Amino acid sequence: MPDIGSPPDHARRAFRQYLVETGGLSVQAQADELKRMRFYLETFEDFISKQEFDEIQALESEAEHLSDEGKGEFWSWYYPVHYDEVFRSNLRSSFLISLMSRTEAFLNEVSRDVAIIARTPLKPRQVNGSFLEKEPLFLEKLAGFSQPKADLWVTLRRIYDVRNVFVHSAGFLKDDKRSERIRQFAAKMGGIVESNNFLALTDSFCPFVLNQVEQLTDHISSELNHLCARSVKFDTDNKSS
Repeated sequence: MPDIGSPPDHARRAFRQYLVETGGLSVQAQADELKRMRFYLETFEDFISKQEFDEIQALESEAEHLSDEGKGEFWSWYYPVHYDEVFRSNLRSSFLISLMSRTEAFLNEVSRDVAIIARTPLKPRQVNGSFLEKEPLFLEKLAGFSQPKADLWVTLRRIYDVRNVFVHSAGFLKDDKRSERIRQFAAKMGGIVESNNFLALTDSFCPFVLNQVEQLTDHISSELNHLCARSVKFDTDNKSS
């Protein structure tokens, strides 16, 4: 495929002006996607719970004529553990992976736009570190963002650690520093249960992560608006001087 080259200067100026006037499309797109993801999660959690309830009721009617000892044996064989071990486990881990992938794409888009608006000397890709390490550094040091605060970035990094366990280790913790960070995070925040080195996400964890990402989005939206306002003032002052 031939190299189409860099856009001409007038196109660059027009695109920057568009970003300054509108803030770009990334924040609104992210907010809309988070609403859809919350609806998806709640709908499937409710669906799984309803199916589990219906199956348990059907099994109870089969077991009602058994003795107490017979009921104990019956439930040990037929209790529908697959709702937790298969359906909820897969739903929550895949949801976490999708949400954090979406968050990574969002931050990349924001940093790209911010670099253009603020005319930063460095591009986001030139800052070292993982995306949740370099993005706050880039936004704070080169674009003047005061939010999100450090504690939210740290929480998101621990959430991303959990995400990586499912992506790279099928949900199993290894004997390393990251696993120890995750255990400390789980003890502090809740929502994660470890059994035989395997992580299971409870019904509170994904909504918690969604709330953290929504906070991130709100903070970035506010700071991006401030940046655009500063840029308008700077450009106006330069034209009049």
